[in-house]
Amino acid sequence: FEADLERVVTRHSDPRYLQLPQGSDELDHVTREAQRLVRGAGDDYTRVERIQEWFRDGFDYSTSTVDVPGLEGIVHFLRRRKGHCTSFAAAATLMLRTQGIPARVATGFLAEDWQPDTGMYVVSRKNGHAWIEVHFEGRGWQSFEVTPTAERSAALAAAEAGEDDGLASWASDLRRDLEAWAESGADEGYLGLVLDRVRDLPRAVVATLRARPWLALVALSFLISAVLIRRAERR
Repeated sequence: FEADLERVVTRHSDPRYLQLPQGSDELDHVTREAQRLVRGAGDDYTRVERIQEWFRDGFDYSTSTVDVPGLEGIVHFLRRRKGHCTSFAAAATLMLRTQGIPARVATGFLAEDWQPDTGMYVVSRKNGHAWIEVHFEGRGWQSFEVTPTAERSAALAAAEAGEDDGLASWASDLRRDLEAWAESGADEGYLGLVLDRVRDLPRAVVATLRARPWLALVALSFLISAVLIRRAERR
């Protein structure tokens, strides 16, 4: 790693884009993930593509930002494999820097809503976005999208429509967490994600009932029916 760092510093004079947090177990985890992904890659561009494809093909998008700050939040995101665009950009930037590749987070707006009648894009707060920029010798800064764009658009559309699949989303996330825990060899860090997900069940139930209040009436009807049947049986 030190040799790679010296090589990149020589070609890019601003050391800010290679800065890393102080060494920790969390940083070691991020570094190992990056090394696993770029192993065998012949050049920096291929290394960047490997990490980009990993995020875009194996992760889910969430409209909510992570509640866990700093490096712990990045590791939490990498283990859960679901997060906001800011989590994707921060994690990818850190992973690239651990491999001696100068990278930075870029923020702005992603214009998607084209209005044919005005010939303009409509941009609002929901279009706020984060991506990464990587510096290559002789080419300068190049932009890369590490967030799964199709899932992002679908999630934003659902949020705008006030939809929340609640329990369905919770079950999908629980399945993903259990798979990650099994793949890790029952690592305690991944087990913590599973337990957090189980504790999140009440929130998922409330979200589902808010989106589909008729389910509450159905559940209440079943409950009343069960009580009446039991009373009838006792008689």
